[in-house]
Amino acid sequence: MNKKIIAKAYINKHKFLFIKLWIEVGWKNKLVYINSFLHNMYHYMFFLDGQSKTDLSLIGGLVPYENTQLFTGYHQGFKTSLLNFQKKYEQFIKLPGLKLLMTTGFWGSLISILFAITIEMKYVNGIIISSTALGVLLIAFISPVDGLMRYVYPLLIFTPIIIMLLLTTNLNNVNAKKVNNIRE
Repeated sequence: MNKKIIAKAYINKHKFLFIKLWIEVGWKNKLVYINSFLHNMYHYMFFLDGQSKTDLSLIGGLVPYENTQLFTGYHQGFKTSLLNFQKKYEQFIKLPGLKLLMTTGFWGSLISILFAITIEMKYVNGIIISSTALGVLLIAFISPVDGLMRYVYPLLIFTPIIIMLLLTTNLNNVNAKKVNNIRE
C-alpha cells in the first residue's frame, strides 16, 4: 500500500521539474546553500558540542518539523520493545565517555588525524585505506544528512584497521632496525 502511495506522489511524476527548480533556487541563493552546507558538515568534524545524533528517535523525527506525514494514508508505528530499547539506550549513553564515542564529530576528527599520520609516515597501504575512509566522510559532507551517526558507521570499521596497520608498520620498522644493528 505504501509503495502505491509513494508512486502516485507529485514529485515522482515530475522529477525533472523538481530538479530544475532546485537548481534555479540554488543559483539565486548561493549564500544560503553555502551556509547550510557548513552547518550540515560541522557535525562531522566538531565533537565538543556533545551532540549524539544516533537517530534512535523512534517516535518521530529529531526535530519538531520532521514529525510530519509526507503522504496521506502513511503511518509508521513502532513496537513497545523498540521504545523500551530507546529508553535503555538513552540511559546507557549518559555513561562517561560513551557520549563522546557516539558523536559523528569524534569519528570524523579521528579519521582525519589517522589520515594525516599515514601521510606523515609515507605508508602507502595506510594512505589507501585511510583515504577510503576519508572518502566516506567527504560523501557525508556533500550529502544532506546532517551529522547522523549511521552515516559514519563505516568509519568505526575503518578506524581499528588503520590503527593496526600503523602499529604493525612501526613494529616492522623497529624489528628491521634491530636486525640491521645486529648485522653491523
